[in-house]
Amino acid sequence: MSSTIEEATEREGKLVLCIGWTCIDIVNIVDFFPKEDADSKIVEYYWQRGGNANNSSTVLSVLGRSCELLSVIAKNSREYEFLMSDINKYGIKTDNCVFIDKNQCPLSTAILSLETGSRTILHTLRDIPEITYENFLPIFDESNKYSWIHFEGRPNIETICNLLVKLDELSNRSEITTSVELEHPYIEDLELLLDKGDYVFLSKDYAKFRGFSDKNAAVETLSTSIKDGAIIVCAWGEDGAAAMLKGGKVVSVPALKLENMIDSLGAGDTFIASFINATLDGLTLKECLSYACQVAGTKCCMKGYDGLSKFRKKD
Repeated sequence: MSSTIEEATEREGKLVLCIGWTCIDIVNIVDFFPKEDADSKIVEYYWQRGGNANNSSTVLSVLGRSCELLSVIAKNSREYEFLMSDINKYGIKTDNCVFIDKNQCPLSTAILSLETGSRTILHTLRDIPEITYENFLPIFDESNKYSWIHFEGRPNIETICNLLVKLDELSNRSEITTSVELEHPYIEDLELLLDKGDYVFLSKDYAKFRGFSDKNAAVETLSTSIKDGAIIVCAWGEDGAAAMLKGGKVVSVPALKLENMIDSLGAGDTFIASFINATLDGLTLKECLSYACQVAGTKCCMKGYDGLSKFRKKD
């Protein structure tokens, strides 16, 4: 299903829409993971925007791809000014975001260990609502603006399924690629998304939750559940990534060898954004996997995402 060069040219200038979560990440970098009930010194501390769809939007922008975020954002929260300033810095469109006066911005506290490269995340959800079907209605009216619509798998599974079914009914459906992300095992009924997108992205955690011990087995087995013509993709961290067109053969690539792990927070979101970007550029499935692994691996060796601009397509 990878785009041809002609199709890629036609899609230039159109937006990639990412739907999902927006939060603040409070990042704590430590020499080693702290022991329970003990004091520990932090090497570095900072805030950054977080949330899967939010992170993918940032990476797409850094890679030179026009994009839009559809998320629920708490307008009266203390974090609102920081969020919007940073979103605007990257030129991410928020025309259809849902700004609410109630609730507070969700927070995620991340502990990054320099010793092992691990990242441990504690989520504070603060009861922010999920995107509803009604929130999405403006997208249907302006669907010709989009080349790709990506859904982060959130607890509003029924809404996401209904939106993808409705998208399939659009007269310009052939001009839009859809994708879904299945990441968090604790979200119930994520499997209902397997047969809904043109591309299905599996996280390593979700694949292991489903009983798989390697990326190839995960995509080969679960490919039977995706829709005809769809592609399933699974990133497996240090073991690279694999993908498979339904009815085809598994395509597998190794990970980028990392010399200095600094910040793996958002690496999965970087992989998805990079894969989407490469697909829209008309690369083959194997080339898309290799590019996504290279960009995601590079992200792990730096703080934030700005350094990924070196992977932008040359004019």
